[in-house]
Amino acid sequence: MTASHLTVRLNRLGIRARASRNTALLDLAAQIPASVLSDVLGICVTCAVAWSHDAGNTRLGWAADFARRDFRKSEWPQLSVAPGK
Repeated sequence: MTASHLTVRLNRLGIRARASRNTALLDLAAQIPASVLSDVLGICVTCAVAWSHDAGNTRLGWAADFARRDFRKSEWPQLSVAPGK
């Protein structure tokens, strides 16, 4: 089943998938930095920045703030993805 066929079927049932998708994407864009949004969803960085801007995300300096933190080695955040992947 293609995405467009699924959309047609959902629309017949009164379910507007586009609106739900946009709402979920806007909520996620408000919570995480655009670069992370781009990586997680596989969308271009420009689109992720636009969604973040529309969501009112003020985390533009998130990476810089994170880099400035003074972590002890035992406090370093654990990565869920191996580096280089």
